[in-house]
Amino acid sequence: MEKASDKNKFSELRKKAQAFLTSNPENVKENEEIHRADVRQLIHELNTYQIELELQNEELRNSQHELEKSRHRYADFYDSAPVAFITANDKGLILEANLTAGDILGVARGQLLKRRLSDFIIPDDQDVFYLRWRKLLETRRQQSYDLRLQRSDGTVFHGQIETV
Repeated sequence: MEKASDKNKFSELRKKAQAFLTSNPENVKENEEIHRADVRQLIHELNTYQIELELQNEELRNSQHELEKSRHRYADFYDSAPVAFITANDKGLILEANLTAGDILGVARGQLLKRRLSDFIIPDDQDVFYLRWRKLLETRRQQSYDLRLQRSDGTVFHGQIETV
């Protein structure tokens, strides 16, 4: 962790280095020994900061790699779950669905996206769905209820809906 005194020292060395670069040749010869020490110190500080940045960069790369592995595990778990998972927005449009959801509803997963969840609920159960959906949005509390759903081939089946 960088200390305030180190920052001030670095700032002072930088000012001296800038003065060194802009000074006239006679002045450089007079203070050559002091300036060389300052330049050496500045180079040392820059090398230290470079090493710190490289170490931080390596840590970030490792963290990113671990996050990617975790995301991949999550995606595998999500897709291969034995129950249907559907993520919908507040309007009931399907944003994400796992493979099981597509299988159960008889639709390829990609064709589920941007469709209304209510498209798969039989007309007689639409009111139940609407009221429970509205309650979920108002209370932000989990809802659990049974509905009759319809596959793309017209087959009706009973399903338990858990909304969170």
